[in-house]
Amino acid sequence: MSKRITHQRNSQRQSRYNEFKHTLLISARIARNQGPASLLAQSLEKIRKREFWAVPPLILDTDYASWISQNEPQERDLKEQHEKAGRFSYRPLLSIVMPVWNPPPTLLADSITSVISQTYDKWELCIADGNSNIRIKQLINTFVNQDHRIKVQFLTKNLGISLNSNVAIQSANGDYVVLLDHDDLLAPNALYDIVTCLNLNRKLDFIYSDMDLMTIEGKRTDPLFKPDWSPDTMLCANFVTHLCVTRSKLLRDIGAFRPETDGAQDWDLFLRVSEKTERIQHVPKILYHWRQSPSSVSNAGIRAKPYAKNAQLLTLSQFLARNGMHGKISHEASGCLQVTWEVDHSTLISIVIFDGSTPERLHSCTQSILKKSSHTNIEIIVVHDRTESLKSEFNPAGSKIKFVKSVTQLTYPLAYNLGAAISKGEIIVFMDSRTEVVSPNWLQELAGWCSKPNVAVAGPQLLSRNGGIIHSGVVIGLPGYLFQGARQRSQTLFGYTEWYRNCTAISGFCLATKKKTFEEIGKFNKHLTTVADVEFCLRARKMAYRMVHTPHAKLLLHDSIEQSANRFQDYRSLGSGQDHYFNPNLSYEHTIPTLN
Repeated sequence: MSKRITHQRNSQRQSRYNEFKHTLLISARIARNQGPASLLAQSLEKIRKREFWAVPPLILDTDYASWISQNEPQERDLKEQHEKAGRFSYRPLLSIVMPVWNPPPTLLADSITSVISQTYDKWELCIADGNSNIRIKQLINTFVNQDHRIKVQFLTKNLGISLNSNVAIQSANGDYVVLLDHDDLLAPNALYDIVTCLNLNRKLDFIYSDMDLMTIEGKRTDPLFKPDWSPDTMLCANFVTHLCVTRSKLLRDIGAFRPETDGAQDWDLFLRVSEKTERIQHVPKILYHWRQSPSSVSNAGIRAKPYAKNAQLLTLSQFLARNGMHGKISHEASGCLQVTWEVDHSTLISIVIFDGSTPERLHSCTQSILKKSSHTNIEIIVVHDRTESLKSEFNPAGSKIKFVKSVTQLTYPLAYNLGAAISKGEIIVFMDSRTEVVSPNWLQELAGWCSKPNVAVAGPQLLSRNGGIIHSGVVIGLPGYLFQGARQRSQTLFGYTEWYRNCTAISGFCLATKKKTFEEIGKFNKHLTTVADVEFCLRARKMAYRMVHTPHAKLLLHDSIEQSANRFQDYRSLGSGQDHYFNPNLSYEHTIPTLN
């Protein structure tokens, strides 16, 4: 067993221990801040969803505190930033928009103070107060009198978060609008890093950063390190959240916030922004701290805003309608959305199987397809180099299985190209014989995704025999597939394991594409025996195609870590620098996201 595999297994054991310890710490925090009844209610909800940790564990607070001290600017750095900010060649005015309605006074004071403490000085804070109580109004006026960059509009009634925000946006004079909730905090370097980004590219229309949570006591916890812009991930979850910066003209052109989407208003806004521009930039730094107040979504989840579910459905359904996409939207038990794409039952799907394992594995693979797949208009093409007659050995029912014998030594790229050449389906699914079907809808899920415009390849979630994750896409540079070794339905430093994911590549263990797209890209390179799948996806990406991993298509993979390990070093030879669909703050030594 290699040192890398031993190290990976040890890290997985340590990760599970950390999960348990972290769960106890967070559970104690909830009991202290919200009471035992709230802890019990949240725990029962997790059990109902079959998420058997009381709270999704991410990282120990002590480990995160250590990472912060090593990776974020200290007092001396902040002073240097303040001096450098005055020498930027491009110094845009940033309008920070804050809708206010009766927050805890101390939290509001902290939020405004976090703006005043910015190392970049050319900003204005535009507050729209929805007729809060007199104490809040007095507090706001105190800050207005202290700093001329702060301005406020006191409304005669609370118009809701969208309309309150729109009032503040109307008063904004800046080149860009920065969104800030009335109880959250900006990192002191937030605006500095945004303007640094704009000095590198003044054409950017939309910028977002990483974020973390902050307890009422002021302790930072549970960071979310995000990928670069991933449009298909946005169809299941608003992974962008905070910090978000939008060009003011674009924001006004699209009509800013829509009150009918209150509860999902940010998500709706970001989707509409993405329809108008591709000039989107991710800043991989923690620039926003989302407060865990008892009534916030960050702490209580969707229960804090029960109306948000309907708003999310409206947001996604209208997005699909505007873009001519047809799918059924539903909520998962986790709270994420799932889009079930319409796939005509008459669509022929060709399944090309590389027979690279034992006859028993091949039999299990083909029988699972025939018995479990809900989409039945299929043809199965098995490419093999065996001397015996597989057709008589399997004696398949009907004529859905075809056997193609290779005259040369068989590799999976050669097998896939041979099978594709005789396939008749509109969609081709390439499979290794070591896989088995788990979810009956797997073909509709894969076919639906790879039929979308600009999507070349779709791939499933591959599971081990104990139900753990083996594959959720390829991140070039990792010692395995993304989330390999993690549990299903887990929260991680890189988000939820059950999100749709745009990724650099999909494993050839199971990969779906349109036949037309397959031929356009140029088939698999038959000379690459271990990396043909990734190389194919990289060529697709150069042609402006996207790759999508969907967790709603699930297959079992009979392949151990030892059998898989060698190919990942070969994958690295195809990469250059950071994988855009990963995050530089995360380690490339672990498949379960860990701090770098």
